[in-house]
Amino acid sequence: MAVNFPNSPNQNDTHTVSGVTYKWDGTSWLAQGVTGLYTLPTASDTTLGGVKVGRNLDISTSVLSVSEPLAFDQTVGTSTTPIVLSVRRAAKTTSNKYYGLGSGNCFYIDDLEAPPLNLVVGKTYRFDQSDASNAGHILKFYGRETKLSATNNTNEYSYDMWIGRDLINKTSPVDGVDFGTFAVYVGTPGTAGAYTEITPHERGYGCFYYQSADTSSAYEGGIANKYGGQGNEHQEYQAFYGQVDFTNIIYAGDGVLNYGCNVFPQNANTYSRVTIDVRVKDKTTKNQFNGQGSLKCYELAVHNSDHGEDQWFQEAPHLQFSPGRRYRFDLSDSSCAGFSLRFYKDKDKNEQYITGWSGNSGTPGSAGAYSEILIGLDTPGMLYYMADEAALVGGSINCQTAVGGGGGGGTPGGNTTEFQYNNGGAFAGSSLLTLTSSNLQLNGGSANAWWDGGINSFNFNDNAKATFGTEPDMEVWHDPSVGNLISSINAGVALNVTADTFKVRNHAKNADFITADTNGVSLLSGGTAKLTTSTTGVSVSGTFVASGLTYPAADGTNGTFLQTDGSGNLTWQAAGGGGGATAIDALTDVDTTTNAPANGQVLKWNGSNWTPQDDDVAGSGSGLSSRSTSSAATSASHADGAAENVTIGSVAKTYSLLRIQTSHACWVTLYTDTTSRTNDASRNETTDPLPGNGVIAEVITTDGAGQIITPAVIGFNFDPTPSDNVYAKVVNKSGATRPITVTITFVKLEA
Repeated sequence: MAVNFPNSPNQNDTHTVSGVTYKWDGTSWLAQGVTGLYTLPTASDTTLGGVKVGRNLDISTSVLSVSEPLAFDQTVGTSTTPIVLSVRRAAKTTSNKYYGLGSGNCFYIDDLEAPPLNLVVGKTYRFDQSDASNAGHILKFYGRETKLSATNNTNEYSYDMWIGRDLINKTSPVDGVDFGTFAVYVGTPGTAGAYTEITPHERGYGCFYYQSADTSSAYEGGIANKYGGQGNEHQEYQAFYGQVDFTNIIYAGDGVLNYGCNVFPQNANTYSRVTIDVRVKDKTTKNQFNGQGSLKCYELAVHNSDHGEDQWFQEAPHLQFSPGRRYRFDLSDSSCAGFSLRFYKDKDKNEQYITGWSGNSGTPGSAGAYSEILIGLDTPGMLYYMADEAALVGGSINCQTAVGGGGGGGTPGGNTTEFQYNNGGAFAGSSLLTLTSSNLQLNGGSANAWWDGGINSFNFNDNAKATFGTEPDMEVWHDPSVGNLISSINAGVALNVTADTFKVRNHAKNADFITADTNGVSLLSGGTAKLTTSTTGVSVSGTFVASGLTYPAADGTNGTFLQTDGSGNLTWQAAGGGGGATAIDALTDVDTTTNAPANGQVLKWNGSNWTPQDDDVAGSGSGLSSRSTSSAATSASHADGAAENVTIGSVAKTYSLLRIQTSHACWVTLYTDTTSRTNDASRNETTDPLPGNGVIAEVITTDGAGQIITPAVIGFNFDPTPSDNVYAKVVNKSGATRPITVTITFVKLEA
């Protein structure tokens, strides 16, 4: 409908048409509001009418722009007034990028089919999932359209925390990095009030994907681009200008790139470790060492778990490492068998770099095998990764340190300069490095070594070590606090001296301490051999002392024996008594004089001597037995309230029980046999045992208490072959974990 306005209006004149009042402001007629029901005309190419609602006016068919492109209303998109987007699920159409992939349905955002989203940092977006079609499908954000992790092609992994990553304003650090909570999920999709809400942070991934969290659904959403970020993180390693990035220097891992300055935390923990997968392959013509050394070479790729389709293996590439990081070369691939990776200061492996190397773990070609290096500030600027078993298998590493170049290069001069010579090139145009000075000093961290041309000697200062072997295996040095030392570092490596004649002599070289040849070994004193080995045994010359006893230097006569004088001296003595017999009283610890023995008595120990006493074993008219004691203790880990079984030995097959003594509070039960003890294990202390169940006696004591058994109880052992054991169960009631000793007093009734 066309509107005809009056000609030549004055300012503030009004004109009403179809319920709409217009006012002239001096230049234009402005609508002042609707005063009645009014239907906007339909807009067309020739008719000015109502606002056209559709996909081609201010919302494109491919990108849903949910924020103003140039200026942002700061009152919209806050936590209290979020930008609200309606979400529903419906069937895909042929215009959908993922039509024919994954689910048959997809998300519609504000009625647009799975559109790409442009989200602005700092704005809060609420995805309203109250529509019933969303039931069972939470809208979440992922690092990939497949919802799978960059390091795992099996499990779905939501990347909500990567929507933002606050490295600066840390409040609860996780491995030195704050991830924060940038996405929340409220309610149950398909019901009133359900929504997903996110607030992108300026630090984090530049793009991510919104998808259904239902594990049986796939490819239901689209990409979300983030605007206003301070830098993009990459969840997978990148290649820039033909160089493989093994250092995560593009704002990845825990490094930061800011205006061309690479910043790396100085730590060597697991989080800052970069793992590189290693395989062995045949060299190609593009290999820098093709036609040299081994026909095989390493190929490397940044470790990406089992997400193999994203790994880009490079043939013996040049690597760039960063100080403060650990680099682990994973050698578990079967092709690595027989190729132990180590680090060297030159490509020809003349000198191995050991300082930052943690050694090889496992066997190359088997699970868990790796070689790991820490790049420190003192690491040479250039290293080579090579195989121990073959030549020119690997490549070079730029360690980005200020230390001399390693591997050749650098101009000699200055007190920190390193230079290196190897046969693969030439130094000063010669294949021979000659030192014309008479002295050459090598300065170490705490000890020095030097060549002294005046005395034709290579000298090591105190604690400067000469090391031998690849591991290394042996060290030779002088420690002024100990003396001269030779150490075999590896316990499995023997220290061998190969010579047919070997001597250890005094400083003057005129007296031997140890001599050895093919006939035997001798220990000498004053130039005379005192102990000599041979094929027939050992010979001792002079006085022989063993364990404080001094033996005679000469043999005794026939029938004599060795006797000590109590001071450690042994001498030959003639045997006493007729026929060589010795009287019993001649034994120093036997006393039959004080009390002469009577018929039937036996010798018993009274604490200082063997003396005649009655035989305690009953029968055949012998005397009665005396009461005795026997003990047993539980373990040191005996917990309070717990039961432990013990065996009290050396009692009798049958005995009279007089008393039970305990070291701490406990419940003690004595049994005839182990079977009865096992069958009684579940009975509590308030329940009496039944007759005939094998219980001899039981008591409950306090700390250090004893219980007299009145009247005395007859006990016996009921093993298939009777023994003198008493079987007991001890329940700890002392209130603490400790061993408990049980002592019984008894009279033996059966031998």
